[in-house]
Amino acid sequence: MTRNAGRFARTLLATGTAVAAGAAIGARSTDSRSPWYRKLRKPPWQPPPQAFGLVWTPLYALLAYAGARALTTASTPTRPAPAGAGTETPRTETSGAEVSGAGADVGVGRAGLAWAFAVNLALNTAWTPLFFAARSPRLAMLDILALNASNLVLLRRFLRADRRAGLALVPYVAWTAFATALNGAIVARNPDA
Repeated sequence: MTRNAGRFARTLLATGTAVAAGAAIGARSTDSRSPWYRKLRKPPWQPPPQAFGLVWTPLYALLAYAGARALTTASTPTRPAPAGAGTETPRTETSGAEVSGAGADVGVGRAGLAWAFAVNLALNTAWTPLFFAARSPRLAMLDILALNASNLVLLRRFLRADRRAGLALVPYVAWTAFATALNGAIVARNPDA
């Protein structure tokens, strides 16, 4: 295993573990059979409950992969040149992984990317307990609106770090936008919920 492949594998293990933990919290918090949820008026275009697990499983896999790829490819912060070093351009270190985007050229910082990824996962993880456990579609709506903003930031950063990572994130961003419309429709149809 090359050094770069090893770095990617370790990063994928970390992102996969974080995403799986969020998915597990969501799965434990979801109860689509509860009397409260069954009473909610839902739009006719809502998919059946079993569709959500079928959709989220590959989306979570793509999220873990995209995160690992972007984090592996992202450069470390540049260090200022030592005094008297002349006009040499400061170097940015990259993992050496295949760069299919412009990440190495624009100096996408790994720490900032990791922070954006962590915030996104926290917002994603919070939605299900807010909606199902707290029984608050309105609080869940606020969370998912913040998640959409986070998705756009993460998508931009992933695209800068590694084009494939950004493209792998697109289905997640699209599904979250659909989930936002669904959450909004439930809020509108259930003013007392």
